[in-house]
Amino acid sequence: MSLYTLALFLHVSGAIGAFVSLGIWLFGLSALRRARHVEQVRAIAWLIIIASPLMVFSVLLIGVAGLEMALSTWGLQTPGLPWHW
Repeated sequence: MSLYTLALFLHVSGAIGAFVSLGIWLFGLSALRRARHVEQVRAIAWLIIIASPLMVFSVLLIGVAGLEMALSTWGLQTPGLPWHW
């Protein structure tokens, strides 16, 4: 397995993780609107708090893996890329 294949797997895994954590977050916000007791709010808020680090990790994984794929494919000397002046 090449480094590019591993980076592609991590990139797609990060995208899946970002969408899952976004879905959990949106579900939690909609459930908070319907909560009637403090115990319900605590349980839902815990779910949102748990999903937040997953979102941060997923976005970092998307960025790092995407940058690695771009650099391994084109390199720094390719004209037209934002980091080439």
